[in-house]
Amino acid sequence: MSFGEKHGFTLIELLVVISIIGVLASTVLASLDSVREKARDSRRISDLNQIRVALELYFADHGYYPASPCGWDCNNYRYSYSASSWATLAAELAPYIDPLPIDPINNNCPPWGSSCLS
Repeated sequence: MSFGEKHGFTLIELLVVISIIGVLASTVLASLDSVREKARDSRRISDLNQIRVALELYFADHGYYPASPCGWDCNNYRYSYSASSWATLAAELAPYIDPLPIDPINNNCPPWGSSCLS
């Protein structure tokens, strides 16, 4: 090894490598975001299908669907007593689906609430 020989990378080479890594990382993170959204939406669809099946099982056992906040005009089977909350529906469907699935994002809001939609 001679005395004048230098080893290592130049500043330009390091900046090029760092910028390439940055572009690759941002591409990966952007694709991960869309994968997360698709997974969340897939879960929502699956949860709604589970709720549909539970409602149909409830109907098969009782001959009517659970009470709704709109009363007799909506379901034509019985008048709604206090079905204005998600907890009431969860209690009615507990033998068929427990726990009742909640939205992965808006999990502090009732499904029909407009105060925290996304």
